[in-house]
Amino acid sequence: MNNETPWMTWLEKNKGWHEVAGEEANPFIIDCFNYTSLKGNKLALSDETAWCAALACAALEKNGYLSPHSAAAIAFDNYGTNSTIKYGAILTFKRTGGSGRHVTFFVKEEFGYLRCIGGNQKDALKESLFPKHDVMAIRWPVKNLISQSRTFLRKKEAK
Repeated sequence: MNNETPWMTWLEKNKGWHEVAGEEANPFIIDCFNYTSLKGNKLALSDETAWCAALACAALEKNGYLSPHSAAAIAFDNYGTNSTIKYGAILTFKRTGGSGRHVTFFVKEEFGYLRCIGGNQKDALKESLFPKHDVMAIRWPVKNLISQSRTFLRKKEAK
């Protein structure tokens, strides 16, 4: 696991998950909603609900980082700290033809576009190219120090 960007390792490992056609829902996507305020809401029972932010929250929280705990991608506009575009940075993009946002994680620059990995990209967890001019925010995650303290104390008690 990459110690500096463990969320990216988790995303790469889970790449390929996608929505299920029809009324059924992908359990992986549904689980991501448990890391948002939609947990328990009927919207969180469908993989037809926009899930890019839910995936981002899950990727961060499962790897010891805080998240905005929101299913709305716009919540990432002010999450964490400002950052430059670098591997693992959280990017929000304006949505074509709408006022909403899409949240995803930067991988590399390619042909003048930004290659990012995230959820709900053509209905899947995959890498996609995005135009630079659509970037709305570039953020860096914040460690969950409480979680780290508990882990440290458990290890210390075990000795």
